[in-house]
Amino acid sequence: LNMRQLQELTRFECPVAIYRRSEGNKSDNQKYKRSVIISKDAQPWNIFDVEEEQILS
Repeated sequence: LNMRQLQELTRFECPVAIYRRSEGNKSDNQKYKRSVIISKDAQPWNIFDVEEEQILS
């Protein structure tokens, strides 16, 4: 999922939706692990923080 896809998904407040991101490409030594965010508990800035880490890593 990229940020645009996350924005589209979070536009709909679906309580059962789960957003996952797998971190750790070859350059960051698996620094970031997979995290799971339940949409009903997630705020837009949390989604952006998660995705921003992935982009910048």
